[in-house]
Amino acid sequence: MMVAILVTCIVILAIGVVFVASHRGWRRIYNKMHSVPIEGGYVARESFDKIVRQCYKKKGSDPNYPAVGGSGNFLTLKVAYDDPSDTSTGPDRYALFAVTGTSPNGILQVTRKVRNSSDGTEGSTLFSTNICGSVSSCKFAITNGKCVQMALTLDDGKYLNVVTTTSCMALE
Repeated sequence: MMVAILVTCIVILAIGVVFVASHRGWRRIYNKMHSVPIEGGYVARESFDKIVRQCYKKKGSDPNYPAVGGSGNFLTLKVAYDDPSDTSTGPDRYALFAVTGTSPNGILQVTRKVRNSSDGTEGSTLFSTNICGSVSSCKFAITNGKCVQMALTLDDGKYLNVVTTTSCMALE
């Protein structure tokens, strides 16, 4: 009888150890997948792709856009919106991607501005949106004059996520 109880206790203890180990592993994976760098990377990729796809480039249009400045540290795009009151033929908004703050606490931000219909320059700011935090570096590049690449590194000191995405503008 004592041997049966001892064997049962050992089996129950072994099962408990397995449950605790699997719970710790699951918790570690859950914490990593829901960390600021991982979730911020998903948001940054989707936001960047969406805004770049809203841009379009006409043949013979302004060769200065899209524009990458500051050694690749910021990006300016002309963005087209469906505005029935706008009778101009070109994009009616600007989108400026830039990192504010310093590494590793930088914030990737997009600022939307109105395009002045009279001279085509940047007008007043509509709004600024913080896309993600924990930015340690962000570089932009233009390929073929119509595609834009973003290389973003997010680091919160515990987890690191490197996001590289390329999105192409619509051509007319």
